[in-house]
Amino acid sequence: VTTDVGLSEKLGQASANGQFGFGMQAFRACCERLRVRSRTGSEAPLLEIAVPRNQASGFEIVQLETPEDLERLRDSGTMVILEDICDAWASNKEDLSVQGCADEIENHFERLLSRGNLEVLVTGPSCDVQHACRPVHYHDNETEVVVNDTFPLGGGQRAKVMLAIGSMKRANTMSRPPRFFVKGRRIAEVIDTKTFFAASANRWKVWNH
Repeated sequence: VTTDVGLSEKLGQASANGQFGFGMQAFRACCERLRVRSRTGSEAPLLEIAVPRNQASGFEIVQLETPEDLERLRDSGTMVILEDICDAWASNKEDLSVQGCADEIENHFERLLSRGNLEVLVTGPSCDVQHACRPVHYHDNETEVVVNDTFPLGGGQRAKVMLAIGSMKRANTMSRPPRFFVKGRRIAEVIDTKTFFAASANRWKVWNH
């Protein structure tokens, strides 16, 4: 899998990765099994697919019917479960803690969370610790949104641009440098996108913050 990092023409190939990394395959590095459960409503069947770490094909979708399983996902939604996390990862309590995982989700899927009608909960192994992921509110008492518009790029493509300004203290607290998002998912920071950064006339003044 690692030999093909950076390829974008995955097209269902189990041995290839997307342009931006491992995607869901990253679970194989830290735990023994990934489970995904989903249903479209309270009356719809609850379906699950389990992906063991060392298995690359032959997966089956099964229907769960026990009261305990149905209670954990009572309405429409999707649940992702990481099972048997390796000791080397479990010992790093900051990265794989409920708060650590929630922070990364809030950073990576920031624009997706801002759309509303979406609830993302991160729950600990014993279900006694839970964190509701929240979007960033750029328009508050300490920041001001000065640009929030959509621009045509040609070829039927459009780009939405949002620019918020605030004090350096507020910027350091929020830790949200200029970034590119695709379908609500963070792709990269502007300063790390070489094709864009190199073509920007005022790149060091504007983007290096």
